[in-house]
Amino acid sequence: MSTKRSFIQVSKAWYANTALATDCERFDITVEGVDWSSQFTVSWPRNSLSRSAELVVLDDGWKALANCNDLIVKVGTGAATLSPQELREHLLTCGFQDETDHDQVRCSTVTAN
Repeated sequence: MSTKRSFIQVSKAWYANTALATDCERFDITVEGVDWSSQFTVSWPRNSLSRSAELVVLDDGWKALANCNDLIVKVGTGAATLSPQELREHLLTCGFQDETDHDQVRCSTVTAN
């Protein structure tokens, strides 16, 4: 079975100012199969006293996480604390595609004459 693995580094996206209301940084990690897609998140909350990364997996995200053993091993055997730059490097090393949207798409309006 073929899967596509990708991520969005929200702080680098054009919409970061509104999307990072409670986080300093967030990575939305997506895994897609032939007939499914699921996601989990790694974030660094602003209100965290330890400044640690938090992994958030909702019900449908477990399938995505199950397809990321290589990433879990890299993170688990790395430094004691995980920085956003380290996570990005691990994602790229493990073959995840960076799908961060850096440019805002401008919608054009059509006016009737």
